[in-house]
Amino acid sequence: MFTAGLTRSIAASFLLTNSVSSIGSPQRLLRGDREEETMPTNGALTWLIPDAYLAAPADDDPINKNHESICILNVTPDDANVLLDFYFEDREAVEGIAITVPAKRCPHVRLDKPEQIAGFEIPFDVPYGVRLRSDVPIVVQYSRMYASGGQIESLITTIAYPVE
Repeated sequence: MFTAGLTRSIAASFLLTNSVSSIGSPQRLLRGDREEETMPTNGALTWLIPDAYLAAPADDDPINKNHESICILNVTPDDANVLLDFYFEDREAVEGIAITVPAKRCPHVRLDKPEQIAGFEIPFDVPYGVRLRSDVPIVVQYSRMYASGGQIESLITTIAYPVE
């Protein structure tokens, strides 16, 4: 078992060896005796969400209804110009849907609201995947909520897959 002192010592050694880099610059990470390059410390330019599914609303509850959202964290001093590409199993891809994430903001883009994704309507009950491409590093989280009878049945969330 680690003692608190040993844990602090290991953490301090890690921080000294693996210093935080500037926005968008790759970070160097030591693993044993080899050095590896990791993704930028404040996100990536491309993110993938392979398992999206917008379930049809179970009822007319305007507050607790089935929906998906993509949370996009932009910690940079610049607006992020993001392109969303939607890929389907049984139809053509829809690519290049543009949204802007203001600098140092974290919007939750509701995928069941076409006005938040340039008027694009995602079909209900159809599996799809999403690729996000940004001109500055961002961090992406995907969430899905199922509800019926005015109650939330489940909330699923995950960090999207960053592509280096």
